[in-house]
Formats: sequence, structure tokens, C-alpha cells
Amino acid sequence: FEVLVVGVLYAARLDLRRGQYRLDRVRALALAQGGVERVAALLAQDQNSYDALNEAWSLGPTRRVEFPAEGRLTVSVEDEEGKVHLNSVSPGHWRKFMAVMRIPEDETVADSFLDWRDADSTPGLHGAEDDYYLRRTPPFRAKNASFDTIGELRLIRGMTEPGFARLAPEVTVYGAGRVNLNTAPMMVLASLPGMDEMLARRLIQRRQGPDGVPGTSDDTPFLVPDQARALLGSGYDRVADLVTVNSGHFTVRAAASVGRAEAVVRAVLSRQVVAGAPRLQTVQWTED
Repeated sequence: FEVLVVGVLYAARLDLRRGQYRLDRVRALALAQGGVERVAALLAQDQNSYDALNEAWSLGPTRRVEFPAEGRLTVSVEDEEGKVHLNSVSPGHWRKFMAVMRIPEDETVADSFLDWRDADSTPGLHGAEDDYYLRRTPPFRAKNASFDTIGELRLIRGMTEPGFARLAPEVTVYGAGRVNLNTAPMMVLASLPGMDEMLARRLIQRRQGPDGVPGTSDDTPFLVPDQARALLGSGYDRVADLVTVNSGHFTVRAAASVGRAEAVVRAVLSRQVVAGAPRLQTVQWTED
């Protein structure tokens, strides 16, 4: 009888713990969803003609907000226009980007990348088409179309996992393809035609302001692209059609925990100006 009682009590405690975990999971998910919605509200309120890291939507470095009675929330925002666009980058720009990023076997990756998205079945000098991919395990065909996700880079010939991990934060499939001078990191700026790391550093120093820290009140962002001409001289003409100072796509990641339960929400938000007012749409939403 005693053994039976102990077993019943143990089962009851397990049920309570499971019930508490499920409740905490619901709360954590709601907290993460709220983090994304908060950034969406900040983006909707931002109605000036430029986007920069010192604006409210950017949150500066990853911000952790503590809710003692609820849990923990971490929210971060990435500007997709501060990256190299996989579908609009020119062959020359892509090859330079590979070199700047110091990707092993960059000629193979560069040519295979171009073969993956072009419409023909003729491989480049160091590239690959169906004859290569159909010999893989499991076999598959070259896409010969635009990238839908950056994860497709893993499939192209010559790409390694370390190489993908290095490229992934710097590339995108969202947006119009122009690079935002106010948000792009060093390597993205240095990869632009006529640019190098020294010139990229000048642009970053200019936008960060006197304290040299991004996302602070003394930042001096570019209000129009042409303001970069003072730093780039005649070289600005080579990038004028490739750069911008405003953005329309943002990736928001909100991670929350309540008790032992955790939840992560990742959303890609599109912002367009319609009839003079910003309009937000959710392009992608995932919950883990």
C-alpha cells in the first residue's frame, strides 16, 4: 500500500511539473512575440528619410530586458539592407566579396554561386551545374534560379560549413539590393566596387560620431547617400547606384525564458511607405 501511495504522489508531482512547464512555455512565447511587436511599433513610428543604428528601432547592441515576475527577454534587430544581396550582386562584386571575406577556394565558390542562380546549364571555369550535383549523395540539380534563402549557399560546390558561417551574417535575399551606408558592416562596405577596408573604415568612423561607438546619441548618420562623396571623392560615382541610406527589411529575433521554458521568435518585417505613412508586413515568422 505504501509503495502505491508513493507512486501516486510521484506521478502527481510529475503532472504538476509538466503543467507548470506548459504554462511557462505559453508565457515565454507570449513574451517573445511581444518583443517582436515592440520593434515593429518602433519601425512604424520611424518616419524620417534615413535608417541608422542610433534610431530607436535598432536597439543598439542586443538588449536584455529583465522581468522578475515574468522572465527574461532578449531582442535584437538586423537591417537586411546592410548586407550583400544574393540575387542582385554583380559577378564582379561577388568575386570581390569572396576575396574580402577570405573564403577558402573562393574561385570555386564564386563561379558555383553564379552557376546556381543563372538560367543556363553551362558551368563557369571553376563552377558547377547538374553534372556535378547529380553525383552528390543524395543527388540534386542546380537551381538555375534566384536564391530563396541564404541556406541554399550550403548546397553550392566548394562551400564549407565554416565558410557558410562566415558569409551568413553578411548576405540576404530581402530588399532592393542597395547597401545602407548607415548600417552595413566593414566587410560589406569594403566589398563594394572601388572600396577597400580603409575607405570602409572612414565611412564607419564618420557615421559613429565622436565617441566611435555605434548606436549612441552622438552618431552622425548619412542623411542622403551623396554625403559619402566627401569621403570617397570621385570613387563615389562607382557606388552611387549601389548604396542607400534607408531600409525596408528587418530581421527581429526575440528570445524569452520563463522558469525552465524557453521560446524564440524570429520575424522578417517589411516596411514600405504607402500614402506617406509607413506600412509594415510580416514576410517570415518562425517560433521555436
